[in-house]
Amino acid sequence: FVAGHSQGGAMALQMLRLAHGRVAGIVSMHSMLFDDSLVWGTLNSTAVPILLTASEDDHIVLSEDISQCYQRMLDLGVPVTLKKHLTGGHAWTEDELFEVSSWIIQRMEQL
Repeated sequence: FVAGHSQGGAMALQMLRLAHGRVAGIVSMHSMLFDDSLVWGTLNSTAVPILLTASEDDHIVLSEDISQCYQRMLDLGVPVTLKKHLTGGHAWTEDELFEVSSWIIQRMEQL
């Protein structure tokens, strides 16, 4: 698994260019792919599963932008999950960390 928060989440998503068969999942907390990212050219239904997280009150990486990234991934058939929270800003919350760990455990059980 490769995981990161904010810019670290962007770096984790960049691993999708190299991850085929090498990682079991990508977690990107409070981050997204920009429209011009080279990763978009590699994404399809065979991509590694992705978990995106967002907070509605995050003023650094907007929830709406992460939602657009999520929708574009869905449109490409990417196995992606989006977990949104009402509060927490650009920080990790205990609930969010629990959801991330649960998602990773669930993925590990599927391997």
